[in-house]
Amino acid sequence: MPCVWVKAWEGSQAMASEKLFDVQRPVGHRMKDSSSWLRLMRQKKDGTYPQPGASAREEARKRAA
Repeated sequence: MPCVWVKAWEGSQAMASEKLFDVQRPVGHRMKDSSSWLRLMRQKKDGTYPQPGASAREEARKRAA
């Protein structure tokens, strides 16, 4: 069975961009076992729903202010 990382590297060579080198933030597990849909609806109701294009850090600053 071929290694998935080797296959990913080989597949990335056909991509026009350098997306393979984009390092993503680690996944936070602090909301494990909670409902994402309920959280989303509560945020919409409270007006704290993140706006498109806004980063999580910007949204946290707005809530703290």
